[in-house]
Amino acid sequence: MRHLIVVLLGLLMMAVPLAAQDGYRIKSGDVLSIEVLEDNTLNRTALVLPDGRISMPLAGTVRASGLTIEDLQSELAGRLAPNFAATPTVFVSVNALSV
Repeated sequence: MRHLIVVLLGLLMMAVPLAAQDGYRIKSGDVLSIEVLEDNTLNRTALVLPDGRISMPLAGTVRASGLTIEDLQSELAGRLAPNFAATPTVFVSVNALSV
């Protein structure tokens, strides 16, 4: 029983950061984790530069500051789409917030 409680608490703790990111607007200085399911060579960590932009191979320079996580995922997927047979699946998460 104790093992089950520990597992459930661990799952709950993992869910909190995901919920906290809902509606969050990306800012300069944030560190983002970007994953492209269809091509893991594009996976990377990106610092949002002072001008609010990030650089991504095949997508170029993209304004990230002011966008939600979902908006940036959509923007990157759209920019990467011409390089794939179908629109790729892109996941973005915030690794570190700007200070």
